Amino acid sequence: MKDWSHDISLPQYGPYNKQYVGFSHIASPARGLRLDIDLLPGFYRRSVMDTRSIADGGARLWRARPDLQRFVYRYELLPPGKIYCEADFAQQGAEAALRCTFVNKTSRPQSLQADFCFSVRVPSFWRVPYPGAEVTLPAGVRWIAAGKYAAQEGIGGIAHDGFFLGEEPEPGAVKGCAVRVKDGVRLSYRFAGITANSLLLRCRAEDGAAVEVMGVTHPLPKGEALETDCLPL
Repeated sequence: MKDWSHDISLPQYGPYNKQYVGFSHIASPARGLRLDIDLLPGFYRRSVMDTRSIADGGARLWRARPDLQRFVYRYELLPPGKIYCEADFAQQGAEAALRCTFVNKTSRPQSLQADFCFSVRVPSFWRVPYPGAEVTLPAGVRWIAAGKYAAQEGIGGIAHDGFFLGEEPEPGAVKGCAVRVKDGVRLSYRFAGITANSLLLRCRAEDGAAVEVMGVTHPLPKGEALETDCLPL
């Protein structure tokens, strides 16, 4: 199975701005403090480009390395591709470098500018984790987290707040979070290198809930609390 961790291991600098297209520095991962550096190019003494991330104002991520150690934004000042600014960002160890290149493909000279806005973003609230259960395993027993599924069907949208798709806070669950499976959702798990004759499933099920193990369907008992059900293999 794939490695399972909530740590996305992002670099300290990256395209993490939520309000405007630009660059950010995670100043304190523990406290959630973020320094935003917003780049606002434009025509000198004429106009400044609106680079809000929720609107298509002509600013977009142009190219990036998979590890985000380097990425480039393109700001279209006069589309399509007549006048634009490319901001090339590269992280160099604990420091970072930014190079802005203006390109003018028109027949007339242009007077351009680039303004920078710096702001510190502080979380507006602190998440209070639900009380979670701890796993104590006897010899020869292995625990698999519900969020460690190999494939899923029916879970749409995007993941929020550092959770996996379908994962939500759940009091009493291991680490205070569990995967909520609704009607039409199917999760698939693949286990390698495991020899066992039974599977213990800890869940809270509603009427009609069932799990399929090695081609055999097992109905799950309805319950108001998290309960453990033993399934033969």
